[in-house]
Amino acid sequence: MAAHLPVLANSKFSLEYKNPCLTFTDVTDERKEYHVGSSSLVRDMDKPFLEYQKEIELEITKYPVDTLLIVFPEYCWRTTPPKEVFEYIEELKNKISSKLTLVLGTLEFVLNGKYTNNAIIISNKNMWFVPKTKVLEGELKQQMVAGTNPGVIQLQYFRLGVLVCADLWEAPLVYDLVINQKADILAVPSWTATRQGNRIWAKLDFITLAKSRSLEFSVPIIVSDHSINRPTTDVGNALIIADPSKRQNSLPLDENIERLIHKIASEDVIHARNRWKQKGLAPL
Repeated sequence: MAAHLPVLANSKFSLEYKNPCLTFTDVTDERKEYHVGSSSLVRDMDKPFLEYQKEIELEITKYPVDTLLIVFPEYCWRTTPPKEVFEYIEELKNKISSKLTLVLGTLEFVLNGKYTNNAIIISNKNMWFVPKTKVLEGELKQQMVAGTNPGVIQLQYFRLGVLVCADLWEAPLVYDLVINQKADILAVPSWTATRQGNRIWAKLDFITLAKSRSLEFSVPIIVSDHSINRPTTDVGNALIIADPSKRQNSLPLDENIERLIHKIASEDVIHARNRWKQKGLAPL
């Protein structure tokens, strides 16, 4: 949740950008079953940026070939200058499969006149930004402001909603993305920074929230998070892929989780959603 941020050096980088709006003449190309993933990979600032680039590309190979979505953590770039990040992303766009969507964590910079913390999404050589809407105390001290969620991103195989960390606490935003805009899946890049000694409680809080939201709105939710504690703060390592059709899956409570991989069965998710509607539980 980014309670204690590193010194941010990106406030002067400014970008004017309009997210692409894609349309597909045939959306029946949706996969009945596909894999999704959550990664805890974050840059080690003691190593050259080139090393992190190699780590990202190696990480992608750890997932099944039919993986359609991988989510990296909030602030995964740490204090890497945005110019370097975007130069690398331009290269990465041409290296990954056109079927794979990456939520490449978040980066703070001035986007369309506002200094916000922005999720970065790439898919089929396109790029989107989703600003964080729920700005926390530590971010306010860095002069960051709340952004506006641009809504669901229509991709070839599913409709993607993105919430940055604490945005998952905002039930009205989740409602809008899932119920009004028909998101098929939610990605939540996170950094659950917490007091030292609080790691397990931060993990339990966030994975419980994700599982509850997933059941409440009958939607799969992928949460990524850091795994390594900082010198003065711990992290929850709260990776979870909450699937409303797989309620029997055990919670990922291991001490250190590097990645999670899960198979989404679209028909099972729809069945679960309809079942909750029939019972009168799921929002209409």
